[in-house]
Amino acid sequence: MRTNKLSNKFLYDFISLLYVYDEFINVGVVKERRFKQIQEFVDGRAVRNKGYFDKNECIKTAYSFVIRLFHE
Repeated sequence: MRTNKLSNKFLYDFISLLYVYDEFINVGVVKERRFKQIQEFVDGRAVRNKGYFDKNECIKTAYSFVIRLFHE
C-alpha cells in the first residue's frame, strides 16, 4: 500500500517534507512544536470536518495512510 499511496504526488511530497524536516531540523523544541501542530491538524480539524470528505475515497484512504505513519 505504501508504494501505491506514494505514487500520489501530493502524498509523496508531504511525506518527503516530513522526513526531511525530521532529519535536518536539529532544534528539538522547534521540531516538537511543528509536529504537534501537524498532529493537531490531522487529529483535530481533519476529524472535525470529515463530512467534507465522506464521499471521496481517495482523500479518505490518503488520510488513513498519513494517520498510520504518524502512529508508527
